[in-house]
Amino acid sequence: MAEFVKPFGPWIMVDTVSDAMVTRLNEIGDQVLADERASASLDWSHHLAGNVDKEILVPFTGEADRDRVLAELKGKVLQYYERLLAEDVVPSSRAQAIAQDGVRFEGMWMVSQRAGDFNPAHMHGGDFSGVVYLRMPAGLEAEWEAEDHYPSAGIIEFIDGRPNRFGRTGYRVRPRPGMLLLFPAWLLHTVYPFRSPGERRSMSFNVVLPHLSLAV
Repeated sequence: MAEFVKPFGPWIMVDTVSDAMVTRLNEIGDQVLADERASASLDWSHHLAGNVDKEILVPFTGEADRDRVLAELKGKVLQYYERLLAEDVVPSSRAQAIAQDGVRFEGMWMVSQRAGDFNPAHMHGGDFSGVVYLRMPAGLEAEWEAEDHYPSAGIIEFIDGRPNRFGRTGYRVRPRPGMLLLFPAWLLHTVYPFRSPGERRSMSFNVVLPHLSLAV
């Protein structure tokens, strides 16, 4: 069941995707990321902020493959949007229910991180952004346990507001395979480096809701 958290202002949705989606995306990633020529042809790093091993466009093998993933993600996006409607934070001139055909993806890329890689604080384009976690290094949890204060290895942190004594400005999430995070595209976030051997793999995407662009 999805969890909706509001650590400092904007709502963040924490949920999971199906095992079938994780398995299929990892199959695609295994095939392409191991092939240097294929990875180079799909390289998307020049559009992104990360200092990571590889960032590639997701190469779906066919329309049916792509449609299954998009249909599941659209359902999650609508669930997030409906919560925002219920909380009365959607621009009032366009606060209306929408169907799956009212959700458009703009960019979908896979991120393969290795020890020492990181993502500096950045934001995305569009209305919403999301990330699906696909694979984590086996030693990551041991790193968290070994960090005696502010454990952060491989963690994503959302940042908003200014530091103050009685308010929260950061919200950290420990990723796990199958986890989905949805959040406003403008929300600043960063990913910390880790030390363990192995791969931290995820798929990120941006979402546009065309009807909101007409809001005045």
